[in-house]
Amino acid sequence: MKSRGFTLVEMLVTLVVVGLVSSLLWQALAAVAQLEGRLERTRTLTNDDQLRRAWVEQALSGVMAGADGDPAKFSGAASRLSAFTTMPPWPGSLGPEWMTLELDENQQGQRLLARRPGSDTPLELWHWAGKGGQFAYLDSSGNWHEHWPPRGARQTQALPSAIRLRGPIGGTVLVPVVATQGPMLRQQDLVPDTPQR
Repeated sequence: MKSRGFTLVEMLVTLVVVGLVSSLLWQALAAVAQLEGRLERTRTLTNDDQLRRAWVEQALSGVMAGADGDPAKFSGAASRLSAFTTMPPWPGSLGPEWMTLELDENQQGQRLLARRPGSDTPLELWHWAGKGGQFAYLDSSGNWHEHWPPRGARQTQALPSAIRLRGPIGGTVLVPVVATQGPMLRQQDLVPDTPQR
């Protein structure tokens, strides 16, 4: 009996099929690698966003009240606030420091900058694509204000009960001010309201 091998046509068909299968596998592996890269970038951005949110919350929760006439007295507007804080948002701080947080708009959107006295370069704490971010300040009666101390109101409260920052990618940042003498506010107590002018 004569043993028969593969014909040239059979070999060519086999090679074409193997080539097509391996090409499809390489494309699938490349797509999986791209997807993993995108997921890792998203995870990194999410972690970065959470870290920046924590910096802002920490700096605002450590705000200290200054006495009347004290240059370190807390003051706030819709786009800027200045205060002494026990937890400044920059590295290397050894204790309470004066800080200024301001919202700055540019072509890419809006950023939250922290300024340290004596430094010309602000620290960018946060940036987001939209515009319209602003601070608001909660008084002891549960009213939100665009300025602190509220304009035209007799206010005995040195610090707001909470500070709200609207606009970041992560949503509204709502920080109870721990340094106040009142009880700690719970999230459900802080119902967003239209700031009073």
